Amino acid sequence: MPKRFTDPKDHRSGDFSLSFRLEAELDQTELSEQAGRAVRSAKAILLRARNKLERRNKLKKEEMEAVRQYAKYYFGWEENKLEERWKSLFKKVKTLESAIGNQFLIKITDQIWTTDGISQTADGRVRQFGENSKKEGPFQRNAITPYVATDYGRKGIASRQYGPAYMGNVHIKASLFAQTHSAAQVLIHEFCHKYLGFHDGPDGNWYFDTDGESPPEGAAGERALGETADAMAWFIVKIAGKMDNMDMIAVNPTFTMPPSSPGCCILS
Repeated sequence: MPKRFTDPKDHRSGDFSLSFRLEAELDQTELSEQAGRAVRSAKAILLRARNKLERRNKLKKEEMEAVRQYAKYYFGWEENKLEERWKSLFKKVKTLESAIGNQFLIKITDQIWTTDGISQTADGRVRQFGENSKKEGPFQRNAITPYVATDYGRKGIASRQYGPAYMGNVHIKASLFAQTHSAAQVLIHEFCHKYLGFHDGPDGNWYFDTDGESPPEGAAGERALGETADAMAWFIVKIAGKMDNMDMIAVNPTFTMPPSSPGCCILS
């Protein structure tokens, strides 16, 4: 198979590595700088979200109410369900924070490929491999027990784990990096696939609207939303708040994705 990406090269921050699609005309120097800003932003978002969940008993009344409302909106959880799953939710956010704190590889490309060809909407992807597809090397495929959503018609939609499987590297569309916070959220979304094994709904297109306000059609209130990458990414971003470009301090709870971004695709 012909080589499609450059050899991985450490980012100057030392926090992660980059690889670029060979056939694409990409400004590697500029994209490296933009990717560095996106990764720093994603780290700040995850840190603040983790702190919010960790300081459960110290949150102000309005902060706790915001967490409850976002959990209900993005996961379909009522307050009692949030109480039951708080520790699990905290562990998942901590897993993502730990993953982005370790060495990982981002493959930057000019277009996102799916099993159906080039996607006109996706900004990122992670490929899922079978249980016998472990790959050795500096960027090993990480083992995961992924979730899958199945639509049983009148019986509803069920989300369950199966596996094991191995997850490949994160691919991100080059044009997305021009918008730091949008790239940071897509990176978190992809990490939800890679390190939590989350899915994109039974039909593979459960993405919230570009402002995070409109749920996927037919998905509102669904229990299966709790294991979707987009719901988790939006929940994390919302409880963290919008990050200031200068000091990464959360200043308000709004966050907007670019109009072209429905999320990603996960290939198996």
